Amino acid sequence: MVETVTSLIPFKVLPLVLSKNKEFWEIYLKIDASSEAYRAIMKTLAALNLQLVHLDSNLSIENIVEVKGILDPSKGETSPQALEIELDKIPGVIKIRVVKLPFKGLGFYVNFYPPLMGDVPMVILTSEFFASIINEIKTRWGDAGAAIIYHIGELAGEKTYNSLSRLLGLKGFELAEVTFAMYRGYGLWRDYEMLDVDPLTKRAALKIYDSVECRYVHNDKPNGHFIRGVISGLFKGIMGRKLTTRETFCISKGDPYCEFQVEPG
Repeated sequence: MVETVTSLIPFKVLPLVLSKNKEFWEIYLKIDASSEAYRAIMKTLAALNLQLVHLDSNLSIENIVEVKGILDPSKGETSPQALEIELDKIPGVIKIRVVKLPFKGLGFYVNFYPPLMGDVPMVILTSEFFASIINEIKTRWGDAGAAIIYHIGELAGEKTYNSLSRLLGLKGFELAEVTFAMYRGYGLWRDYEMLDVDPLTKRAALKIYDSVECRYVHNDKPNGHFIRGVISGLFKGIMGRKLTTRETFCISKGDPYCEFQVEPG
């Protein structure tokens, strides 16, 4: 029986394979999706005793599949150059690169840059590192640091709204669900809940669950200044005027969620 997935599923953005003193290879292939190349590649790797320990692939609108992966060659008796020659013989293979990684015991991508979401360059940080950057500014500079972080978040929220509006051709509340879901995909929070939105009074209330900014700290007052700013920037676009956001509940204080009140400012 097939299991139906009803909850959020973590996804791996980048590989990180650890195995002490083991050599790893990085592999990149571009293949014709209409061919049998993919199946032939897998059979070739198996025949050469090369184990795929990580694999990423994506399909373009031109029906071209790009494949990236990490190989464990420890049971094989070939070289990256010899593997390239074997794979080049497969019909439908357009481009090949196999590279021995420069470090033993660690398998990750070193020859791909920049990381992209669509065609947009990204910078990838761990959630704890990202949170430590913005929380350290607040710790060192107090209210002044919190104000800076708020305005950075506000700018980020406003830019996200404007970018998505241009990309999707949507405005106002039509973009609300898109932007909040997208920020969840970015890792800013686990989930969100719109409690109230009033376009006439320009007010809104919402809950944020497991905010990245607040999950690693303990505080006696609300801590979500960056998230407050992001929400203000988003609702500026949604409501069509500058707004301010207050945080009334916060997980850094022991509350089960962070709650925000958006109002004219």
